[in-house]
Amino acid sequence: MPALVSGGSVLPSGNPFSKKGLVPASLVPLVVQSCYSFLRGVPRPKDLVDAAKKAGLSHLALTDRNGMHGLPSFVEACRKAEISPITGVEFADDSGRLILIARTGRGFSFLTKTLTAMANPGFSVAVSGAIANRRDKAKGETKSDPADIIDTLREFKGEYAQDLFVLSDDMAALRRLKAPWLYCLVTPCNKVHWAALAASGIPPVASPEIRFLEPSHREVQRLLLAIGKKAGYWDVREEELDPETALWSEEALGLGETLGGRQAAESLYHCASAAWCSPPALLPWLAQARANNRHIASGALGDPFGGFHFPSYQGDLLSGASPPVATGSSVVPEVYPPAPTGSPKVFKTESLAVISSPRLGSAELLDALVRQGALRRYGYCDGAVAERIAYEMSLITAKGFCDYFLIVRDIVRRASRVCGRGSAAASIVSYCLGITEVDPLRHNLYFDRFLNPGRKDPPDIDIDFAWDERDEILDAVVRAYGLERVARVANHNCFRSKSALRETARAFGMPDGEISAFERSLRVDKDKALQNTDEVWQRILILSRDLVDLPRHLGAHSGGIVIVPDEIAVYAPIEETGTGIRVLAWDKEGAEQAGLVKIDLLGNRSLAVVRDAIQSLREQGIVLDRDSWHPIDDKATVELLARGDTMGVFYVESPAMRLLQKKTHRGDFEHLVIHS
Repeated sequence: MPALVSGGSVLPSGNPFSKKGLVPASLVPLVVQSCYSFLRGVPRPKDLVDAAKKAGLSHLALTDRNGMHGLPSFVEACRKAEISPITGVEFADDSGRLILIARTGRGFSFLTKTLTAMANPGFSVAVSGAIANRRDKAKGETKSDPADIIDTLREFKGEYAQDLFVLSDDMAALRRLKAPWLYCLVTPCNKVHWAALAASGIPPVASPEIRFLEPSHREVQRLLLAIGKKAGYWDVREEELDPETALWSEEALGLGETLGGRQAAESLYHCASAAWCSPPALLPWLAQARANNRHIASGALGDPFGGFHFPSYQGDLLSGASPPVATGSSVVPEVYPPAPTGSPKVFKTESLAVISSPRLGSAELLDALVRQGALRRYGYCDGAVAERIAYEMSLITAKGFCDYFLIVRDIVRRASRVCGRGSAAASIVSYCLGITEVDPLRHNLYFDRFLNPGRKDPPDIDIDFAWDERDEILDAVVRAYGLERVARVANHNCFRSKSALRETARAFGMPDGEISAFERSLRVDKDKALQNTDEVWQRILILSRDLVDLPRHLGAHSGGIVIVPDEIAVYAPIEETGTGIRVLAWDKEGAEQAGLVKIDLLGNRSLAVVRDAIQSLREQGIVLDRDSWHPIDDKATVELLARGDTMGVFYVESPAMRLLQKKTHRGDFEHLVIHS
């Protein structure tokens, strides 16, 4: 807690004025908004970090408005620039704002849970008492009102108060709040309130407000607000925009020479910088505010992400079963058919040693299941098979991913047929568990492409299911692990060139017919179309280019799902899409950066065709054994592929592929890979 006397100028121990009377070269921006303040913010997180690096800053905050959608990309950019990130949120409504900055991991979780409560009425989230009361009242409502949650924040005095820095220039909120780390916010944008804030007796903190990196960004903000309101560009009032002083500048940062004593304070605050110019009577108060800026920057949480978050394996929850119980020193081996004629592999049965304990640990259970799977797949489990299993298991165990593979195995067992793809097909563990159908030994696939000692991100297994089974499997996962522990991964749907142009033109009042005609003229002869445009269309084109790649809203990823050990809102904010799907506030890259392990459960129509064909054969009395059935060794199948008779066969049915098959007269799997 800073050693501050209300309304006085006593500074905290270790403050930058205590040694040689020096002031630091710059203020750390604690109030910063990016383009992830949807349909309001303009700067991209990376551009903000680049500007901070150029200015020589060691810390930078991101406090987007009522959201944390851009936090992962901001943290990643800070890591690369060797800048310490500061995590916060600006909770704002029409009556005022609170900036909450995480001091601890619990403070970070308070932010994620509060945002979840704002976005999901009735969603069970353990937050402070006042917010919980508001949440209980919201049960049964179809839409949450963020203003209600924000209003309760103005009164929170709960158990999380020690874990947050609370900044505000809302006088009503400052009078109501009782928080140990409460500061009145002093910025170049709220100069008219400086005298009242100084008189409040609440310790001040100085910070530039950063909403724009370029003066032109303010007009882009006007356009974004117009699009969000479905209003005209000129209908957005000046007072709805952030002030012009919310611009990144050396003045706002207080950059300049380091001076000493009273001369420093006067030159910096009284006359040298218009952004921080003030009456002499406020100079000690501003000096105190500046010192508290450094205090908050050094005391904030920093990088909020670390490690992976995935549940421990508790048995096959999708079927309600418990983990296998050891009944002795071995598992009774299953009986397997002999190896196919002509195979060089020697069939063996063997007992699988199991640790004698009431329940198997996840590593022991995974190892036993993999070896059982090897007996089914290969007919034996020694030699090259055993060596490859041992190598892969050593890496999987060392990295702590045994639980992940066990849970993925349980998911795929619910389906009639699956196709694990991507680099996971290089894993014999995946093959033996039935997650993939490609033998990595036969095809000399390199496991380290999937997982290796130097890889820092978790394994990423993409699994295709029959298209008409996928949704049922997703629902089963949610039911098994609980709504509070599971969420879909989001897509950050961004403006593209076409949508940016159309929405900008609509904001300028252009009818859809004229917009379509202009788009056609651009496709026919872009140079001529640009030469013949009037000033309004030229402005539309310029502004629309600034929208391209800015995030517009959230959508749901096609199949990415995340499961966590306890409450998912502890790790990330959760929102609902327009179709009612609960998703993370982050896309797949953001989820990975936050240590949330993603499983991709995707739909594939071809697998449904295969399933139905096998069922048709079964009805005719023809039964195919999955483990002994090797289509790539079937002579008739290879000859059919060589003839190009592959209409309706996934991936090789295009005219070009069928022609290539006919010309080469090769239908073996290796040549199919080459041809594709």
